[in-house]
Amino acid sequence: MRYQHYFLMIVHSVFVIITCNAMENKRTSLKDIKTIKAIANPLRVCCLTDDRVVIGNNKGCFLVDVTRDRIIQQINRFNYSKSKNLLDLKVCQKRQKIVTYYDKTVEIYDGKTGKKEWSAFAEKPIKDIDFCSLNSTLFVCYGGTSCFGNDEKPDNKITRYNYTNKEESCRDLFLSNQNCVCVTVHPKEEKIFTVDTFGGACLYALKDAQVDEKKIVVPGGSNGIYDCFYSPDGSYIAVTNCLYVAFVDSNKESKKHPDFCFGDRYGLGVTIQLHPNSKALGLLYLTQERGKDKARLIYWDIEMQKEIGRSSFETKAYDFGFSPDGKFVVVAKENECAVLSVPEEVVYVGYHSIKKLLWCLFVLNQFQEKGYLVKDVRQKCANILLDQFQ
Repeated sequence: MRYQHYFLMIVHSVFVIITCNAMENKRTSLKDIKTIKAIANPLRVCCLTDDRVVIGNNKGCFLVDVTRDRIIQQINRFNYSKSKNLLDLKVCQKRQKIVTYYDKTVEIYDGKTGKKEWSAFAEKPIKDIDFCSLNSTLFVCYGGTSCFGNDEKPDNKITRYNYTNKEESCRDLFLSNQNCVCVTVHPKEEKIFTVDTFGGACLYALKDAQVDEKKIVVPGGSNGIYDCFYSPDGSYIAVTNCLYVAFVDSNKESKKHPDFCFGDRYGLGVTIQLHPNSKALGLLYLTQERGKDKARLIYWDIEMQKEIGRSSFETKAYDFGFSPDGKFVVVAKENECAVLSVPEEVVYVGYHSIKKLLWCLFVLNQFQEKGYLVKDVRQKCANILLDQFQ
């Protein structure tokens, strides 16, 4: 009878833990902790710091103080509602810079004051751009939409701009990708990664005046590529389109993690961002309920391949960005920006489950040592726990 009593206690505890863990993963919504109403009808949003964001709408781009909900500086007057490119506004959190581009013009602004520091005029419409965090350079690839609304063909040329050294202001790099559509720069090394429209990918190591090339296979590339970006820790590259994300290990020329085919589960995605911890991502997508447009932001555990949190919005949403510490997210909704807390399961992905597992295994060992559980029963309960948290 004594063993049956303790066995029932353990089974009940395991059931409660599994149920709580399942409830955490089914979290349906998170309340706004703050709204930003200084900019109406936002379409783009990027986080520079915990209290400064860059927001674009149909009247231009603005540097905004989140704490006081006020505009620090208007950066440009470009109408972002007419742009086909969601990548036309980016920030470099490490160097506190803002880059905007439209047609053939690219401009850089100071992330503290919003003042313009540098600009250049390219030969062709710009398709994509990315900062190098190690120095004052950025890389530009071509094939964007011109000011006349024409889609230019992608090019095999990437231009490397130095926005602080006038003597080495730009340098053209000719790549094997005949139709390069996106470029991303390694956060810790002088490497760039490019992808063409058919999924052909190349990794380039920049050494002085030389460029070392390594071709990489991107799964599912024939579906068309939307964007590519390095993980914040530089361990892998995420290659995306409107239906899936492929995670490529650039060192092993193979997959780093299984693909995330969100098109089958959630439908067409609006935008995707990697969390600063490189272990999770956010996916913003639109949905309809009873004929009304709504939006959802889901958080995905990249390694465990499961949803670990979500937020639902009663209106459309167009873009979002994580704060540098990953604890907050700013979402550009239909009428305002919402600032939300990122779930702890996302910020500390993996740590909560490990902590629970270790504690449960410790309790089981204590029951066995005190003679409350026989070894076989203890092992059975441990296997149940390991299956749950694997």
